[in-house]
Amino acid sequence: MLDTLVFSLNAVAPLALLMALGGVLKWRKFLSEDFFSKANKLSYSILLPVMLFCNICDNAAAVSDFDWKYVGIAVGTICLAFILLMLMIPLIVRDKKRIGVVVQGIFRSNFIIFGVPVVTNMFGEGELWTTTMLLPFVIPVFNVLAVFALTWHMSDQHGGKRVRETFLDIIKNPLIIASILSYLFIFLKIPLPSAIYATLKNLKSMGTPLALIALGGTLTFSSMRANRKILAGVMLGKLVLMPLLVLPAAILMGYRGSTIGALLALSGSPTAVSSYVMAQQTGNDGDLAGQVVVLTTVASVATIFFWIFLLRTLNYL
Repeated sequence: MLDTLVFSLNAVAPLALLMALGGVLKWRKFLSEDFFSKANKLSYSILLPVMLFCNICDNAAAVSDFDWKYVGIAVGTICLAFILLMLMIPLIVRDKKRIGVVVQGIFRSNFIIFGVPVVTNMFGEGELWTTTMLLPFVIPVFNVLAVFALTWHMSDQHGGKRVRETFLDIIKNPLIIASILSYLFIFLKIPLPSAIYATLKNLKSMGTPLALIALGGTLTFSSMRANRKILAGVMLGKLVLMPLLVLPAAILMGYRGSTIGALLALSGSPTAVSSYVMAQQTGNDGDLAGQVVVLTTVASVATIFFWIFLLRTLNYL
């Protein structure tokens, strides 16, 4: 039990510390608000797309050699959750700048950052195939659905014009472009010169740290008390209800061990850091999105520990 708690803390603490660093740098006026704003734009436009491109290309083998049923459980439950949320959240949240933030806050997880360490700590690197098999499929799905959620309710158009506007927003999104390019490089077997690949790797390593520092430097907590009900609902949906949707389906289909561990990392990890950057850059409620990232990241220490303990007790892990 102690090992599980330590592992959960080790997975989450670096993210929280980077966000805290951003807050301290802002508090000490070491960096200006303009810097954090431009850092968010840099992360959204270049660094996070490069990170996504590299992660998919690095897992090229998983694109052609995978378990259809296993991938289908992951993608299918994500899409089901998205549809249910898009139908239900507008009935609860009236502010159109917040609807998409709440929807993506619940269904979209920090799988890139959490998936590998969660599975590695539980089963070792030999079982990472369960994570790498999912990455090339679920990450593009997360991003397409997130763009749709964030732009659909923000559009002033109706009918066909609204669909076209949302579709254009999706295909123009840097993360979607990165996903498409990665698949082109995989299926067309386009080689990347070593110098270019090394440069992309360096940019990739900057993506998450800079996004987290910028998040910490731009967060405002004055509205957190006013948002407490909506934040509590998002945390419940993200950290409890999403695993309850994904894990029973996989268990009923006979999956055990590292495959369940990877699906736990997919469904039970906190909201993706890039969701904050995307919400801010698309004109949605960036403060609320940032608060969702922070609170789900902190709360996930307890919830991931709970899920691992429960699944091990029931002999599913």
